[in-house]
Amino acid sequence: MTLIIGARMYFGAILCKKAVSPVFTRLSAGAYLPRALQEVLEGTLGVFGERLGRLLLKLAVEHNMTNHLLGGDMDMARDEYSKMRGSSVREVSATHGTISFKDVLLFYKED
Repeated sequence: MTLIIGARMYFGAILCKKAVSPVFTRLSAGAYLPRALQEVLEGTLGVFGERLGRLLLKLAVEHNMTNHLLGGDMDMARDEYSKMRGSSVREVSATHGTISFKDVLLFYKED
């Protein structure tokens, strides 16, 4: 019985190899599709990366301007700043960055 099962598995493996072999031969013979796909993806992702970089720079400039506006107008001690920064880090972590200015404004209006 074991010999029959072993023979079936052996011949099944040979049949499977014969069926799959032409597919691998075609894919490896002229690997045009993977190369073309790679070039398209690199081009698309490169454009996306450049656009994302420009948008992040624009956001950083706006954020810096806001920091200067608030810093010039606020009268805050160093320990108050540290406390607020820690609170902000915890809040952003807890909300996964979805906290909005409106939420913060409403929070301070309630006090």
